[in-house]
Amino acid sequence: MTLHDELEEAVDKIALTKLNVRYGRSVPDVQDFNLSNEGIKLDAAYMYVDLVGSTRLEADHEEETVARSLKAFLTTVTKVILHYKGEIRSFDGDRVMAIFIGDDKCARAVRAAWAIRWAIENIAQYTLWATIDELFNSKWKMQAGIGIDTGFAMLIRGGVRDNNDIVSIGYAPNIAAKLSDIRTKNATYITEDVWEELPFELKYKELANDNYEAKWSTARYQDLGGRTAQIRFSTYWLILK
Repeated sequence: MTLHDELEEAVDKIALTKLNVRYGRSVPDVQDFNLSNEGIKLDAAYMYVDLVGSTRLEADHEEETVARSLKAFLTTVTKVILHYKGEIRSFDGDRVMAIFIGDDKCARAVRAAWAIRWAIENIAQYTLWATIDELFNSKWKMQAGIGIDTGFAMLIRGGVRDNNDIVSIGYAPNIAAKLSDIRTKNATYITEDVWEELPFELKYKELANDNYEAKWSTARYQDLGGRTAQIRFSTYWLILK
């Protein structure tokens, strides 16, 4: 059979096979799906974390310096996400995708985002500058673009046997990815749906005399790759001890 024939047969089978969709109670791994026709729906908060300035990093620095910087970034992001009980389901170069589920999913995702922002600057970047003269001399600053959205998404297993992975389909993963691409501020970006699920202490800071200060910007509508979403941003961070 030629490759042309193989592709026709494979795509024809996909097009004619109806998905068997079920609701999940945990974030699935690849082995939790069959490869042919299964989909799992999750009510989840999706978070994308993207390394800002990676193009400049690669253009201006030695290959080993880039590798050590990227490893420091990915290790920091991964450890913080796992600490806040997020599940990582995708690494794409210098981008990480995490899924949070449960009643407090949005709160844990926001705390993880704020902790990542603090840890990147005060642990990862500080250590790299202290140990790699090339980075210190160039003043390259490690920052993360972080986006969070929440809602139902369907997960499928795509690819072929021995060469496949989980793919998330839906509004929440798509918008979270677009939010992580915003570069106008060094901030965490969320949708209004995420903000609505946050507890009071993650929305406001208590001041003296029973006054409060908002931890997030006012909501605004923004076009995100053809989809319009109501979003907020925050420059807060969470100090790790």
